[in-house]
Amino acid sequence: MNKLLIPFLLAVTVAAHAASITSSGFHIVPITITGGSYHVAWGTIWACDDYPQNSAPGRIELLDGAGNILGRAGASIYFSGGPQGSATLGSLSDLDGYVAVWCPSGTPADGQLTAIWHITGVPDGNYQLRLWAFNTFESGLYATNVWTSTHFFGPVGPANAAPSINWTSTPASAANGDSFYIAAHGHDADGNLAQVNVWKNGQPFAFAGGGNGTDGDSGNWTSDGGPQTVTFTAQAVDADGATSPVITHTVTINAVVNQPPTVTLLAPGTQTVTTGTALTITSRATDPDGNIANHHLDIQRPAGDWNFQGGFAAGEPFQGGPVGSAADSTRSASFTFTDVGTYYVRSAAADGSGWYHSGTVAITVVTPPPVQFALVTAAGAGGAVSAGGTYTSGTTVMITAIPDGTHDFAGWSGDAGGAANPLAVVVDRAKTLQANFAPKSFSLTTNASGGGNVTPGGNYPYGTTVTIAATPDAAHYFTGWTGDAAGMASSIAVL
Repeated sequence: MNKLLIPFLLAVTVAAHAASITSSGFHIVPITITGGSYHVAWGTIWACDDYPQNSAPGRIELLDGAGNILGRAGASIYFSGGPQGSATLGSLSDLDGYVAVWCPSGTPADGQLTAIWHITGVPDGNYQLRLWAFNTFESGLYATNVWTSTHFFGPVGPANAAPSINWTSTPASAANGDSFYIAAHGHDADGNLAQVNVWKNGQPFAFAGGGNGTDGDSGNWTSDGGPQTVTFTAQAVDADGATSPVITHTVTINAVVNQPPTVTLLAPGTQTVTTGTALTITSRATDPDGNIANHHLDIQRPAGDWNFQGGFAAGEPFQGGPVGSAADSTRSASFTFTDVGTYYVRSAAADGSGWYHSGTVAITVVTPPPVQFALVTAAGAGGAVSAGGTYTSGTTVMITAIPDGTHDFAGWSGDAGGAANPLAVVVDRAKTLQANFAPKSFSLTTNASGGGNVTPGGNYPYGTTVTIAATPDAAHYFTGWTGDAAGMASSIAVL
């Protein structure tokens, strides 16, 4: 404890057997009272030549701005007893005193009294403390001189003020499961802040010390599931046990926010197909909340009706719950596009909060073109054949074989037979035909006039060399050839 010592000592020298003389002096100390109270630690010291016969008072007074006495605290020591204290305003506490015995009779002599004067009941403002010191001389009595000094021991200051507290981090709401921070700040003008405490729903949440004595903070992170309301309270406490008011803050924890599923049409893509084409439709739906309830493949026919309206592609595998899990579903089904026009295909998923769709693709369906087949024609040696080509299935094509001058058409081979020429070919599949030719055949006729014979003739292919011999009988001789041969040689080669 710091001591502010302001003593006053008055000494008066008086001749023996003179009348009782008391001298005094004082000192003024300005003070400011706030909060309705002020504490003064003070003391009185008696220094006696001998034990005192009468009261030797020490006194401290409270004056207003005009110098009027509002109250006083005093101390006295008597011949018959020890130190005593009193106050006319407020109260005294921590009284402590002693006396030293000097006389054979045991009466008190030197002494001291200390106390704390609690000034209350005055408005805040500026005041004065007046401290007195006395010197009493009692001629012919027991004490020759009594010196009294009144002084401050300190501290001198206002009454302890309760700390204050306020919120520094107070979100009004938080999402389900999200972390948030709650904090409070304590302040103590006296500099003796000891605790800054925060409770959550009545349970300790963040307890901290007094910081630097004047300011301190306490806070913590937390998270909660919703929906609910969480109540936080906070209070500051100082070293003297004084507390701030309890402050309250509520945080609304919101219900879980549904996250919609993501729906993707994986196949098919936009394209044109012919009637009767079957395509596989595949979709994937994912949901971070894991609550997919339905996963459908939606198909709209050229007439405008959707399969979810009933009538076609209803139920599994086109419609139903998730395939896989409620967080990740992949649905696939094959669909045959039978109607000419434009179909629209998409996928959809529902998680209880509504339906969510993928993008839509268009599938254009057209009538397939006529089936066509190739007719291939070829000619063997000795002629030609009419050209083939590509023909619609079922077309009848006339194919003609054309022999050259030395050949005759000998018939067809490949995907046709016979010797019809021209030939009617029905193109109902891919076909290959070959026209075959054979050399022309000629008749060789031989005759002998009377008087001999000749080699018989016959039929021979074009270009064949045949040797013909004329043989006369004994009564004749060969005279030569007529017809398609000439000469006198009895044996000739006919080409």
